[in-house]
Amino acid sequence: MCRVDGCYRASAKFSHLCEYHRNVNRVHGDPRQSGVTKTELKPYQNAIREYLARRSGPSAEAVIRKDWGRVAGRAEEFLEAANRGRPHNVHERRAAQIIVSVGKNYHAMEIAILCMALGYFYAAQPRRWASERGFQYQAARMLRRLAQGETDYTWRPEGTMVRSSAKRCPPLVTRALWSSIEATNFIGYGIQISREIEKGRELKRKDRIADLREILGAGAFAVKSEAA
Repeated sequence: MCRVDGCYRASAKFSHLCEYHRNVNRVHGDPRQSGVTKTELKPYQNAIREYLARRSGPSAEAVIRKDWGRVAGRAEEFLEAANRGRPHNVHERRAAQIIVSVGKNYHAMEIAILCMALGYFYAAQPRRWASERGFQYQAARMLRRLAQGETDYTWRPEGTMVRSSAKRCPPLVTRALWSSIEATNFIGYGIQISREIEKGRELKRKDRIADLREILGAGAFAVKSEAA
């Protein structure tokens, strides 16, 4: 029997998961993890853009370019050495190719906003992630969608697009790609920005409560923590 709660399918050969959940585990990093969509991530990208426009200093873009340049530079060096005949891991090679392709197609700031939005999403909705590994796989999938040749498209007969999704990718490639994402520090920046945004919201809430007390009287509006 499959080990995932609520699943009563028979487990696949040499596995504690059924065929369906084994496939989900391979693609999404955890048998309970569902894929993140661009629609889900968009509000967090918008929030990151607004925050950077409002709060970041003039050197912020330079820091981001430096962080991405360091990671992209390593990927380029890896590929150059591999092309010269240096022994290498094929999965790490594909991960490096993805990083280089993303860097050619997108500005460092757009890449950073995507990854920072993922960090914000991670902090804001912890229940969305089945596990740390599940989040890492989703981050790698979203970055891979920016690389040339890494996205599959489904089309209607009349020529309009139904959906797009990241192509299948060996787990070892995903892990190597996650290592590069982690090295940029962008996920951590997004987590920190989410905390700063939440602090701002809390201060505004307290200001609104103070204004109501001035208008309605001190006993007319109680904060839950004070009532406890």
